[in-house]
Amino acid sequence: MIAEAALMLGATLARTALGAVLLFAAVLKLRNGQGRFLRAILGYELVPGWATDILARWLPWVELTTGAMLVVGLLSPLAAVMAFGLLLTFTLAIVHALLAGMNNDCGCTGAPTPVQWRLVARNLGLMALAILVYAANGGALSLDGMVSGPTPTTMRLDMFTASLVPVWISFSVAVLLLRRHSRTRARSSAEPDSG
Repeated sequence: MIAEAALMLGATLARTALGAVLLFAAVLKLRNGQGRFLRAILGYELVPGWATDILARWLPWVELTTGAMLVVGLLSPLAAVMAFGLLLTFTLAIVHALLAGMNNDCGCTGAPTPVQWRLVARNLGLMALAILVYAANGGALSLDGMVSGPTPTTMRLDMFTASLVPVWISFSVAVLLLRRHSRTRARSSAEPDSG
């Protein structure tokens, strides 16, 4: 009984924190205007020109909607999957930029923030929260609970949860290995040739 209550409280806090992070990021992007976020997207050199305008215009609204759904607990499992997908995409772009030696603005906050491994670690942690929110049906104190009754206090162990966890673990390990490789490569290129 205590473990179930702790699980629901943890999932509720995770849902609210994850939603708040997405809301905050979206509001900053919208407040700073489409042009600044467009420049950040262009800095990654991943998206064809015609798609950058679409992303700059709509991505903050997707983040805002996802964050709001998480904070209030509306369709929490769906919002958690959306958050996981957004974070996975952002993290892949940041890792690409880091491995390519870019020093572009990540586009994640109001102030210019260069891509860095710390952002990757933060996103991996937020992705773990998204998995918890999905598996616990969003926790307690949600609009979902007001509409359909109390949330079950057991973890959802369906095929989707069973696939998200290994994806997250594999991705985390790959990122750690890539970071180690990039540090080793940077060290070896900084050492003078002895010959």
